[in-house]
Amino acid sequence: MSIKKRLLCGTIFALGSISMQKANAKIPALDAKKDSTEYVTKNLKDTTLNKQNAPLAPSTVQMSEILNEDSLILAKKEANFANAEKLMFYLIANFEGFRSQAYRLSYKQRGRRVTEKFYTYNFGNTITADGDAVKSTDRITNFDESYNCYDAFIKTPTKQNPVPLKEAMMLSLPIDKMEDFEIAVMAEIGYNYGPGLFVNKKTKEPTQFAKLASTYFNNKTPENLEKFGKSFLARCTANHRVHPVLRDRRQVAFNILKGKIIIYIDENAISHLPPEKQKIAVNLQTHILGVLNGAQGNPEKIQQRLESGAYICESGDSIQHAIEEDLIKSQKKKNINLAMYKQYKARRGK
Repeated sequence: MSIKKRLLCGTIFALGSISMQKANAKIPALDAKKDSTEYVTKNLKDTTLNKQNAPLAPSTVQMSEILNEDSLILAKKEANFANAEKLMFYLIANFEGFRSQAYRLSYKQRGRRVTEKFYTYNFGNTITADGDAVKSTDRITNFDESYNCYDAFIKTPTKQNPVPLKEAMMLSLPIDKMEDFEIAVMAEIGYNYGPGLFVNKKTKEPTQFAKLASTYFNNKTPENLEKFGKSFLARCTANHRVHPVLRDRRQVAFNILKGKIIIYIDENAISHLPPEKQKIAVNLQTHILGVLNGAQGNPEKIQQRLESGAYICESGDSIQHAIEEDLIKSQKKKNINLAMYKQYKARRGK
């Protein structure tokens, strides 16, 4: 070995020995008379205290700030969603209509009649308030049952919707920056079109529609509204064809977003508005369900309905009114069917 290499090896060995000596100097030998467990416990306590008192590293501080900011955003999202829940409940009910009894939806597809395997009731709900699949014998008989069933539907994962509506909206929209009526409108289109409108069911990544919506709600410029509006109004197809009812529904909902129609359920919400704004305001709680339906997106037509008084709800609550009316219809249908059955039996007896 050359002299140069021998010198280098010797230097490295010496440095290694010094380092080991320093390391060993930090760990005092255990006294044979002392309990080793006691020493270790004390040493761990001292180490823990030193760590607690030590200043956080810059990266840790930064991460802490990020986590804190995310927590605040999430809390604001939860608060805003909770504040808008009742309004979205009435808006969805207004467009969807109400059914107290469970039924199977039947429709034409490619020239033949198709009947769904699952049962539906309330506002097109397929699960009960307990999260169970709706059965043929299930009924909605009061307001609380209706609300709890709807609430479970938008928050419970199912085989059909593994990402429920609320979660899809929380993941993909800036709800912390949105108004009650904006959250309600987005919930309405998601309820009608499915949570997959907002996120991919497998990856939970936001869709292009959700990205356009987020861009608009983060920065409400005319350009962003136009781009988002085109995508919003295009969501009106059924079986790959434009459905006239859905087209009108989207137009009404989009006019709510633009402020051409104001929806509310609390009188205090519009008391501060000027008279011209109050004229285009619809109380979804005190007007019969369907006051927005079939208006071809025309605010003037909706106002004519309100002025006529034909949609005033005598019970004071549109959901309760719908429940009572549907139960009365069901009873009448039962009575008619019973009468027809008795007539049939009488004829057979002769």
